[in-house]
Amino acid sequence: MFKGHVPRQPDDMNKDASDFMLEEYQQIAAAYFGLRDQLNNWFRVYLSLLAVPLTALALVLQITQPSQTPGLTDLPELISVILLAIAVLGFFTILMVVSTRTEMIMYARTINHVRKYFADLSTQGTGVALDGYLVLPSTDQYPRFYEPFHSTFIMVVMAGALNGFVLGIACINLVVVPLWVFIPVTVCSTGVHWAAYYVAAWRREQNWESEDSMIPAHGHRERSASRDAG
Repeated sequence: MFKGHVPRQPDDMNKDASDFMLEEYQQIAAAYFGLRDQLNNWFRVYLSLLAVPLTALALVLQITQPSQTPGLTDLPELISVILLAIAVLGFFTILMVVSTRTEMIMYARTINHVRKYFADLSTQGTGVALDGYLVLPSTDQYPRFYEPFHSTFIMVVMAGALNGFVLGIACINLVVVPLWVFIPVTVCSTGVHWAAYYVAAWRREQNWESEDSMIPAHGHRERSASRDAG
């Protein structure tokens, strides 16, 4: 040991760790809200993807064919192809919405775990324990990556129905099929969108559990609170 060196006391090390965790909390919280804005932007992109081309097409038809009003089954082939492209692009845009939401949940779980650190630290000192004052979760097992009837779930289902409707109209005009075909196409599209969301969430959950199992026992994440919340 060098002359004059003063050993660091446990309280000093705890203070350094707390400063680090507080900075980590602030940075992750800022990243979380940034992702929330990004999710909203992606959903606005999706709505624009649906609204802008369809509005432009309606204006073009009104200008070029003012005396004709094409029905759902006799749209020009170009318009049908554009509708098909809109449905496909809409699906991938919703996948980006789902990906962004799962990233948000990952950050939210990390924030919860930092909150748990301070709650556990408060029980080791002589101060007031924080457990009784924390309203938000302090476990990294919540929120779940798959959130039935959450806003993201509703977005996915609604987008699936809209994309299915657009895809169905495109198929009716590109392939000679009855008008009612758009109904099963819409239902199938909604199911595909939901399945994509469920699989993405399930894979995130599995990856999280896999990483969790690699943490040493003395630093293992708490699970009991998540079971109680479930």
